Amino acid sequence: MDEKRLHFLENTATLVGTIIGAGVLGLPYTAARAGFWVTIAYIVGLGLMMLLVNLLLGEVVLKTRGHHQLCGLAERHLGKVGKYCMALSMVVGIYGALAAYTVGVGQTVSNLTTLSPVVGGVVFYMMFLSIIWKSLDVLECAELLFETMKIIAVVLIAVLVLSSPSFSMENLQGIYWNNVLYPFGIVLFAFLGTATIPELHYSLKNNTVLFKKVILLGSTLPIIIYALFVLLIQGIGGTHTQPIATLTLGMVLGVPGMIMGSFFAIIAIVTSAIALGFCLKEMYQYDFHFSKMQSWFLTVLVPPLLLLWNASFETLLEIAGAVAGGIVIILILLMHAKRSKAYVRNAYKITLPLSVRVLIGVIAAVGAISAVVNVL
Repeated sequence: MDEKRLHFLENTATLVGTIIGAGVLGLPYTAARAGFWVTIAYIVGLGLMMLLVNLLLGEVVLKTRGHHQLCGLAERHLGKVGKYCMALSMVVGIYGALAAYTVGVGQTVSNLTTLSPVVGGVVFYMMFLSIIWKSLDVLECAELLFETMKIIAVVLIAVLVLSSPSFSMENLQGIYWNNVLYPFGIVLFAFLGTATIPELHYSLKNNTVLFKKVILLGSTLPIIIYALFVLLIQGIGGTHTQPIATLTLGMVLGVPGMIMGSFFAIIAIVTSAIALGFCLKEMYQYDFHFSKMQSWFLTVLVPPLLLLWNASFETLLEIAGAVAGGIVIILILLMHAKRSKAYVRNAYKITLPLSVRVLIGVIAAVGAISAVVNVL
């Protein structure tokens, strides 16, 4: 394989790995609460919306000089207010994600071993602390392998589920209108990968063609994988699907299902957690000019404190996704509207009607507000 193709696959894997994290484990439960086809509609609709948002952000990155994370980009185009609003979205989203990841890994490890969920979470977090002290190169070197392992795990889970007598198309029926808004925050959380896009541009060394292809493929694959995963888990769990999908696999398919599901869950969580941790650390370091030690400390300090809130796995996903996702989507729309007029050679251009911008912004705002109301 030539170096250019390998670099393309590695960076695509990094984006896919950032997007597919603990959020995937909560998706089947939204189908149990709101209905399979409702969740699929959310996955396709919000997935395509985030693909467009990622492309808009990619154009903003290409038309901005210098190396910036999301906060630096917001400051360049929207001023100090934009910078601090973006920082809020990253802080809420990433800290909430890391707390949810710790809960998810803790429960997954507990189901595989005799360890308690707390011990399993602590082991995961200690590993996280040590890895993000290093550079992003640590993740990029292994991301392609990890993503290949995820795909293999999904295929094996599909074989187990489809060969099980417990799988039934009848489990995929039903629409529960009283919970029709429930999937929004969790599904949106599952598609958030915007924080890593500036780093992909830097990693690809200004190769615009590869950059756009990475965004397109890296944002599309999760839509397919999520829809398949929900179909498989909901197909065997039905209304009894658990908040964390691996618990359903173990409950219905026994030890083989638990092992394969846990393997997939841990890889998905670890790769996403590390990528998001690096993004937050670099936000503090590059956009707020903290030292490496200070940036690392700020990144790792808050998630354990959030766990004292004792929020459930799905609540953490819903708040992190809807609130953080809503803010970042609106800010990217504003940045693109301002920056898209600038001409930079070799930068691609996305033309978006005002009506579409407004529609996306309204969807993001309403989803964020509804998630906060649900939790309160």
